[in-house]
Amino acid sequence: MAKSRLRIPLLILILLLVGTSLLAADGRIAGRVTRSNGTGIGGVVVQALGTSRAAITDRNGNYVLDAIPPGTYTLNFSAAEHVANEEGVVVGSGATTQSDKSVDWRISIAETITVTSASRAPERIVEAPAAVTVVRHEEIQAAAPTGQAPRVLENAPGVDFTQSGLYDFNFNTRGFNTTLNRRILTLIDGRDPSVPFLGAQEWAALSFPIDEFS
Repeated sequence: MAKSRLRIPLLILILLLVGTSLLAADGRIAGRVTRSNGTGIGGVVVQALGTSRAAITDRNGNYVLDAIPPGTYTLNFSAAEHVANEEGVVVGSGATTQSDKSVDWRISIAETITVTSASRAPERIVEAPAAVTVVRHEEIQAAAPTGQAPRVLENAPGVDFTQSGLYDFNFNTRGFNTTLNRRILTLIDGRDPSVPFLGAQEWAALSFPIDEFS
């Protein structure tokens, strides 16, 4: 009997704790980083100190920090050697707090450009680990009649391309080794069709029609 009496208050306490945690829903912080003349600054990293939440401003200076627990935070704004803070930013349960920041930074255009790169997340172009070139469907269709896959990327940035025969290509990217390098990673639906022993890609051996690339 005594054990059952102890279980009832314990159950009530658990329900109260669960109910309180449900009521204290995460909030968010949104805002804009601007120059003194009101123009937005892209590429600024915004972080809520004391959390793992961070975002990068878009080309118009806008940012959003999601899943912020209710509380009072200091926002850190950084770009290149520039740093600024905004203290006393209060986040309510399930609410969006607006926090704009005006700075007088002198920052180059290159520092403000953001891209979505190999990491599949927005980053400043000067910090992106790798560049991504997307070939449009129209360009693929134009190269398809040749049946020569390297032609699709012939004019992409960073590509070294030479041809000494119908299917004899020396195809290289961003200065890896030499222009005679044939070890370019090529994946078709995640499968590497290169010669297993050499790791070299023989373009004439591709059995996938170019016009079915997507």
